[in-house]
This record gives sequence, structure tokens and C-alpha cells, in this order.
Amino acid sequence: MDHPSCVECGKRAESGKELYREFSGGSLQLSRCDYCRKVLDKYVEMDTVTVLVDVLLLRLESYRHVMCNVHLSTPILLRLTTVLLICAAYILLFKSCHYFILD
Repeated sequence: MDHPSCVECGKRAESGKELYREFSGGSLQLSRCDYCRKVLDKYVEMDTVTVLVDVLLLRLESYRHVMCNVHLSTPILLRLTTVLLICAAYILLFKSCHYFILD
């Protein structure tokens, strides 16, 4: 992955910049974004289930992590995108129906 993206602001990192540096003993140092000065990708050290829950909660940062910073093959990425769009549409539809029912 040549240019990771910041999950907070969406800007691309400099060429050659990595998401993290690994030290002996298994400890990681997460890189910071040059634009917003926050951690480039906080989801690097999180469990897959936590990332999936954040995706289902429609958190923009988790979408940026999955779409920009995770190396997935094209068919898997297309399936994931389709499922996420269906979930987002369902939630928006539910919110709009719920709004009309309360009125």
C-alpha cells in the first residue's frame, strides 16, 4: 500500500509513509497525519469485530479504513460495498419512516 489515507480527515499520506512502525517486542507506533495531526488509522490496532461494528454504525472513519487502508481483492471489495450501501439505505429509510410515524 503506497499511500495510506488518514481516517479522520481523508487526506492521502506522503509517499512512502507507513501506517505504523513495528518495534521489537511487538509494540507499534502509529503514524500521524501531516494535515490534521491525528493518528492516520486508529483501526490498525483494533480487532476486526470492532471495525465491523463501527462500519455497521456508519462511522465515516471505519469506511475510510476499510476502503483505503485495507488491501482487499476487487470482488470482495465490491461485495462489501454493496452490503454497506444496502445497510446505509435501510437505516436512512427506517429513520425517515420513523420520523413520519411520530408526526
